[in-house]
Amino acid sequence: MPVVTAVRREPAPNRTHDHVTAVLTEDGSHHALKRVLDGLMTAEVWHTRAGGKEARILSVPYCVSPGCDMKDYIHVYVEPSAPTHLDTMPTF
Repeated sequence: MPVVTAVRREPAPNRTHDHVTAVLTEDGSHHALKRVLDGLMTAEVWHTRAGGKEARILSVPYCVSPGCDMKDYIHVYVEPSAPTHLDTMPTF
Protein backbone atom coordinates (compact mmCIF):
# COMPACT_ATOMS: atom_id res chain seq x y z
CA MET A 1 0.00 0.00 0.00
CA PRO A 2 1.66 3.26 -1.11
CA VAL A 3 1.54 5.95 1.57
CA VAL A 4 1.72 9.58 0.44
CA THR A 5 3.63 11.95 2.72
CA ALA A 6 3.92 15.04 0.47
CA VAL A 7 2.42 16.41 -2.75
CA ARG A 8 3.40 18.62 -5.66
CA ARG A 9 0.77 21.17 -6.66
CA GLU A 10 0.46 23.38 -9.72
CA PRO A 11 -2.09 26.10 -10.49
CA ALA A 12 -5.31 24.97 -12.13
CA PRO A 13 -5.95 26.35 -15.62
CA ASN A 14 -8.39 28.94 -14.23
CA ARG A 15 -5.81 29.95 -11.56
CA THR A 16 -8.37 29.86 -8.73
CA HIS A 17 -6.82 26.88 -6.91
CA ASP A 18 -4.07 24.29 -7.20
CA HIS A 19 -4.12 20.68 -8.40
CA VAL A 20 -2.03 17.81 -7.11
CA THR A 21 0.22 16.77 -10.01
CA ALA A 22 2.53 14.33 -8.23
CA VAL A 23 3.01 12.65 -4.85
CA LEU A 24 5.94 11.59 -2.69
CA THR A 25 5.58 8.29 -0.87
CA GLU A 26 7.14 7.32 2.44
CA ASP A 27 9.82 5.27 0.68
CA GLY A 28 11.03 8.45 -1.08
CA SER A 29 9.56 7.62 -4.50
CA HIS A 30 7.93 10.27 -6.68
CA HIS A 31 4.77 9.34 -8.59
CA ALA A 32 2.89 11.37 -11.18
CA LEU A 33 -0.84 11.82 -10.74
CA LYS A 34 -1.44 9.39 -13.63
CA ARG A 35 0.45 6.65 -11.77
CA VAL A 36 -1.76 7.14 -8.70
CA LEU A 37 -4.92 7.11 -10.82
CA ASP A 38 -3.80 4.01 -12.73
CA GLY A 39 -3.11 2.24 -9.43
CA LEU A 40 -6.50 3.19 -8.02
CA MET A 41 -8.21 1.88 -11.17
CA THR A 42 -6.57 -1.52 -10.62
CA ALA A 43 -7.67 -1.68 -6.96
CA GLU A 44 -4.32 -0.56 -5.55
CA VAL A 45 -4.94 1.20 -2.23
CA TRP A 46 -3.23 4.56 -1.66
CA HIS A 47 -3.28 6.52 1.62
CA THR A 48 -2.04 9.82 2.97
CA ARG A 49 -0.24 9.89 6.30
CA ALA A 50 0.42 12.99 8.39
CA GLY A 51 0.07 14.04 12.00
CA GLY A 52 -0.23 10.43 13.14
CA LYS A 53 -3.35 9.88 11.02
CA GLU A 54 -4.14 8.20 7.70
CA ALA A 55 -6.77 8.80 5.02
CA ARG A 56 -7.58 6.74 1.95
CA ILE A 57 -7.08 8.39 -1.43
CA LEU A 58 -9.93 7.93 -3.89
CA SER A 59 -10.32 8.61 -7.59
CA VAL A 60 -12.97 11.17 -8.51
CA PRO A 61 -14.22 11.89 -12.05
CA TYR A 62 -13.53 15.63 -11.88
CA CYS A 63 -12.24 18.43 -9.69
CA VAL A 64 -14.95 19.73 -7.34
CA SER A 65 -13.92 23.41 -7.54
CA PRO A 66 -16.51 25.60 -9.31
CA GLY A 67 -15.52 26.48 -12.85
CA CYS A 68 -12.78 23.85 -13.07
CA ASP A 69 -12.88 21.28 -15.85
CA MET A 70 -10.06 19.01 -14.61
CA LYS A 71 -11.02 15.39 -15.26
CA ASP A 72 -9.76 12.30 -13.42
CA TYR A 73 -8.53 13.55 -10.09
CA ILE A 74 -7.78 12.30 -6.58
CA HIS A 75 -9.42 13.27 -3.32
CA VAL A 76 -9.57 12.31 0.36
CA TYR A 77 -12.79 12.64 2.30
CA VAL A 78 -11.55 14.30 5.49
CA GLU A 79 -11.95 17.77 6.99
CA PRO A 80 -10.11 20.30 4.79
CA SER A 81 -7.94 21.32 7.75
CA ALA A 82 -6.90 17.73 8.55
CA PRO A 83 -3.18 17.03 8.16
CA THR A 84 -4.02 14.10 5.87
CA HIS A 85 -5.97 16.30 3.41
CA LEU A 86 -4.15 16.61 0.08
CA ASP A 87 -4.42 20.42 0.23
CA THR A 88 -2.72 20.67 3.65
CA MET A 89 0.05 18.10 3.17
CA PRO A 90 3.68 19.20 2.87
CA THR A 91 4.93 19.94 -0.65
CA PHE A 92 8.05 18.83 -2.46
